Amino acid sequence: MGDGKLDIAAVIRERETFKKYNKLLYYQPYKFQKAFHHAKRGQVYVPGDYDLREGIIATDRAIISANQIGKSLSAAMEVAMHATGEYPDWWEGFRFNKPVNILVAGKTNDTTRDVCQKELLGNPKIEGDFGSGTIPLDRIIGKPIRKAGVPMAYQAISVRHKSGGTSTIQLMAYEQGPPAFMGRNDYQVAWEDEEPPEDVQSQIHRCFFASKKYTMLLTFTPEDGYTNVVESFLNDLQEDQAVVRATWEDAPHMTEEAKASFLAKLPPYERDMRSKGIPMMGSGLVFPIKEDDFVIDPVQIPPYWRRICGVDFGIDHPFAAAWLAMDPDSDTIHLYSDYRVTGQTPPVHASAIRNKGDWIPIAWPHDGLARDKGSGVPLADIYRKQEKLNFLKEKFSNPPGPGQVEGQGGNGVEVGLLEMWQRMETGRFKVHSTCQSFLDEFRQYHRKDGKIVAVKDDVISAARYAVQSLRFAHTQPMRVVRKAGYRGASNW
Repeated sequence: MGDGKLDIAAVIRERETFKKYNKLLYYQPYKFQKAFHHAKRGQVYVPGDYDLREGIIATDRAIISANQIGKSLSAAMEVAMHATGEYPDWWEGFRFNKPVNILVAGKTNDTTRDVCQKELLGNPKIEGDFGSGTIPLDRIIGKPIRKAGVPMAYQAISVRHKSGGTSTIQLMAYEQGPPAFMGRNDYQVAWEDEEPPEDVQSQIHRCFFASKKYTMLLTFTPEDGYTNVVESFLNDLQEDQAVVRATWEDAPHMTEEAKASFLAKLPPYERDMRSKGIPMMGSGLVFPIKEDDFVIDPVQIPPYWRRICGVDFGIDHPFAAAWLAMDPDSDTIHLYSDYRVTGQTPPVHASAIRNKGDWIPIAWPHDGLARDKGSGVPLADIYRKQEKLNFLKEKFSNPPGPGQVEGQGGNGVEVGLLEMWQRMETGRFKVHSTCQSFLDEFRQYHRKDGKIVAVKDDVISAARYAVQSLRFAHTQPMRVVRKAGYRGASNW
């Protein structure tokens, strides 16, 4: 001001303007975001476990998480760091001391513009917002190249690297198809926002063939369920990969009020996916219910509760077993133990079953009548006669209906699943949190075109046989109680 007094308002405006166009300087990541930047090879970071571990930074790093928690922002910040060569003091991740070629891709041209481009450059629909993204305004060289046919969208951005050279960022979309990604093999960084189709991801991986050093970032909420891409990160993690899981609870900006407001607008079957990042199967979920409603910590099982085991034979899939106990006072079923193993022989499975209590009756399905290829003996007889397990006399069938006799209830799948679901909804089916194989299957058990997809349903099938066979269940015999010196469920 002319009178020599400091114009506080002008200083504040100048400071806010500087912050607006230099967001990279002010980035303070949440714990899960910092874990993502520094994720080590072969590591899975689950909610609440974001400590920086020893090891080598993973080449392929994924955030598979809830919506609205800042996963895309974290990737956009890292892209800006690599493009400019400017890294914060706390940074322990990948560094590029020379200009880099970066590929950024989203599902469609529109979503690439509205999410990736917006995070990098600012909202294209707001005048004066250009340069307010993660890339500092003074590092953007000239005008980005426009994308033909997509309003306000850019195809390429040039960024001044601290070394003096120019980094390039190419913006693409999965909807362009695999051919659009062919012939590109000189990238050092890629950011895939939302899950890519397998054939597109394969082409993006090929884009690094000519690069000695590279990193791939993947950020998405698993809206398409357990696809092969999701499966590869959650159940078949490779040595050079890492994955970070995060929920609304891991994002401080998600207030209780905001969470309640978002959840109220979502159908029940989407809530775990949107709030926790648990893969969703869409409206075709067989059990559209939250895990919190039926998963409990293990409880002691009194000897007067009725028990039964169900098995699903592993002929061309894993062998599985599920142990149930029913509280007669509350009509509540507890799934208290499970078992799922691939590639083992009947004696191995029999030993595992016997260790849970050889007196417990075992329900078994119709394929137990199939003959073993080596001995020609029916599978059920191998377990009943050779392994001395307490197999029920007859193969599984649903409880008989009105006018039917035992054995005429059929073996239809829907009857048992409906009872399990209704019990879950009414609080009369509890799953102990230690039954991870069951819960793993529960999360991906779905229908397609109205039909149940019978993949990875082994423990669920075993549990279904057991639920529908509770009429044959036994209480714990006194000889076992006296011999064991009953101490509850830990005995079994």
